[in-house]
Amino acid sequence: MINGHVWKMEFRRSLKSVVIWGLVFGGYLLLTVVLYPLVKDMYASMPEEMLKYMEMIGGIPENIIEYYAAEGSMLMQLGGAIFVTVTGYSLLGHDEREKTVDAVYSLPVSRSTHFITRLSVLWTEIIIFSAVFLVFFSFAGIVAIERGTNFTTFFRFHLLNTVLFLVFGSIGFSLAALLKRAVKPGLAVFVPLPLYIILLVSQLTDNKFLKNLKYITPYSFADPITIMKPALAEKIPVWTLIGFLFLAAALVAIGHRAFRKKEFFQ
Repeated sequence: MINGHVWKMEFRRSLKSVVIWGLVFGGYLLLTVVLYPLVKDMYASMPEEMLKYMEMIGGIPENIIEYYAAEGSMLMQLGGAIFVTVTGYSLLGHDEREKTVDAVYSLPVSRSTHFITRLSVLWTEIIIFSAVFLVFFSFAGIVAIERGTNFTTFFRFHLLNTVLFLVFGSIGFSLAALLKRAVKPGLAVFVPLPLYIILLVSQLTDNKFLKNLKYITPYSFADPITIMKPALAEKIPVWTLIGFLFLAAALVAIGHRAFRKKEFFQ
């Protein structure tokens, strides 16, 4: 079901973007980690207003892993989720936007094969983006700054974060198949951004109802603060994880069906 020629074409076409943004996000994480010795001293003189905010997200970091969770991972997670969602949408939607539908879909390759092949390209690039760039750069920085660090929670976070990215990427990919007409990839931003805002609201409030809203967003099963801060260690919301895996799988299946029957307009 996977066509090698289509796979290579799509992989080469989008790899440059993955590498560029991988270097951007990886460099950001590396820079964040390298600044830890300086920031650690700044925590001691932090204004009371900032201390109150820090308490809402777990308090002052006690080691480099907790610092990485609070200062690096949260912004990376939002930016990364937006990137993989837009990438997923673009991998399937660029033919309509670039007016190449007639040329591509008149080739002796079924639409089903195009769909599955491009989905496999997306998953491969997400794993490269997450495991090669994000993990490597941040891991290298932490080792260089503070040797002997326990990386158990670090790798646990990145495993779940990769799953999160695969979910968002699959949703963006399916969205391109379900829309009747081509729209700009920027539309895909409206998938991960509102869900992240919901997580932030649940973290910054004492209202029980608002706190429980975190269970309707996939960020909750890959929240860097609760995973990498032992004092706040919570069980992973398994039902949220299972629910969003099921949702992503269902959307991919529905998108596959819709893509096979889709009428393309120039």
